[in-house]
Amino acid sequence: MTGSKWTWVSSVLVITFVNFQAQAQEAFPTGTQIVWSDPPDGHIDVGQAKDAGGRPDGIAIVYVRFDRPVELTVESVVVASTAAPAPQIESLSGGGSEWVVLLDGPLAAGETGAVAFGGGAATLVFASRPGDVNHDGTTDETDVAVLKDAVARDAQDLEAFDFDRNGEVSEDDAKALQEFVQQNTDHHWSGDPTKLEKLTCCCAGTECSQSFGSHCAAGPEVACPCSGGNCS
Repeated sequence: MTGSKWTWVSSVLVITFVNFQAQAQEAFPTGTQIVWSDPPDGHIDVGQAKDAGGRPDGIAIVYVRFDRPVELTVESVVVASTAAPAPQIESLSGGGSEWVVLLDGPLAAGETGAVAFGGGAATLVFASRPGDVNHDGTTDETDVAVLKDAVARDAQDLEAFDFDRNGEVSEDDAKALQEFVQQNTDHHWSGDPTKLEKLTCCCAGTECSQSFGSHCAAGPEVACPCSGGNCS
């Protein structure tokens, strides 16, 4: 089978927050943190749903758990990605501390995504490198060997080794990754596979925006997250 090759898109992600910020943060307590998510927060996502041919089908559902109950609306959740245009929210379900965000299209393999909750009070950032267990930029037999070693050691680092995302690290993960590599022979991810770009908050007049990059294109940098008083 001829493998597919995805190219890392190095465009800048931008999330702009407007007048709904203050209202969103009233229902989203200050200091709220993400304690669990799928895809994992701040990690390279090595596990994804697969299509009938065993290829990555992209990320279209985001599960998130906060450290306390929060109130969310579609208007208080913003999605950004290196894909253009970024997927948008199709629906939001759940309640209390556990929520499910359904996107209107998948974030494809090789992209980086971000979901900002409560006007930016908490942001989930994830990079998609299916099967790149050792983070060397390529998914191949080396990753299979690393995962088999993790299984033999009874490692339970779910973010790193739970390839099939069933909540445990087992022989099934190694088998699934082995099949994935055999069916898809060209999985080289260009760019730095371990880099999640810095989240930066910038002012443009009185409007605050969150962007992924090392500096603000216009206006001063302020402390994140964006809030109603950041740029006053």
